[in-house]
Amino acid sequence: MREIGVLIVDDSVIYRKFLYDIFTENLGLEKVDRVSGGQAALDRLALGKHKLVTLDLEMPGLSGMETLSEIRRRYPDVKVLMISSHTQSGAAVTIDALEQGAFEFVAKPNLDDREAMLRFLREEISRKVNHLLSGGPAPAVFRSTRAKVAKPIPAPKPTPMPRVHEKRAQPSGNEIALVAIGISTGGPAALATFLQAFPKDYSRPILIVQHMPAMFTKALADSLNQKSLLNVIEAQHGLPIEAGTVYIAPGGKQMCVVKKGEVPKICITDDPPESFCKPSVDYLFRSIAGAYEGKVLALIMTGMGSDGARGAQLLKRRGAVIWAESEESCVVFGMPREVIKLGLADEVLGLASLAKRCAAFFS
Repeated sequence: MREIGVLIVDDSVIYRKFLYDIFTENLGLEKVDRVSGGQAALDRLALGKHKLVTLDLEMPGLSGMETLSEIRRRYPDVKVLMISSHTQSGAAVTIDALEQGAFEFVAKPNLDDREAMLRFLREEISRKVNHLLSGGPAPAVFRSTRAKVAKPIPAPKPTPMPRVHEKRAQPSGNEIALVAIGISTGGPAALATFLQAFPKDYSRPILIVQHMPAMFTKALADSLNQKSLLNVIEAQHGLPIEAGTVYIAPGGKQMCVVKKGEVPKICITDDPPESFCKPSVDYLFRSIAGAYEGKVLALIMTGMGSDGARGAQLLKRRGAVIWAESEESCVVFGMPREVIKLGLADEVLGLASLAKRCAAFFS
């Protein structure tokens, strides 16, 4: 797998050299080529030597989005890693790219310290590409580009799962009060497909943790809101949790649920990462287990790493229903695999079936 051919597409000679060094020196790859534009990239890909492309979004001539569209049309098996700017407009275009099939993205950080910026990019690209090369689980880390991330607080070791006869009875569809989703790599495209299956009068709230940096989650919520009949928003602290609304956890923050009185509310904190993730699926699931007991339908969908497995264990002990996305439809079969491996998944479904099943579960 280390012999994978890589094509770097960037109009900046400095970035081309920097990315080349990452792939050859840090990742130990030998088949690495560089071009300065979209048309040149398409010409090189026609030779059939490359399986991974890093693609700059902002290029003269054929744009990054136009190039991506052509790559997906002509060479659907080629993985594309987008290199985007850390701006609001860059975030919106990046979400479009992910929904159109880009494998992942790395945002160029807004750092005055050039060495810190290069170090950040080296770590982010190496982590994501290493996962692709190895096929194994890897943490999805999205850190602030202006400050060092606090070391994660060690999570307590999960209590062994009770035997089947010790579990609480699972609630019926009518008893479920909330849908909670944990998702990472491949998430934007999967969520766009998933949420389109839901009717406008869907009677449950949906809380989603998508591993993504700050600013990008707002763009994701806006994009999904345009594609779905449901009201999709980036979650804000203190918002009441209402039926028919989809709440996307803000990037670079932790999202949880607090229940004081009858109405559960969104709580946004700056607590440290868990499982190297911020936002963290485990963090959300743990709070949901306390606020809703077992009256929850939890979905673990495409993504690398194991975030969500600890939280799913806790929800399962409370009697929650847990579904996992199948390997066939996952971009990265990491998070669902961990839940399935632990015996927590009540059902394992492909993306299309998962969406239809969830949309009809309460009818």
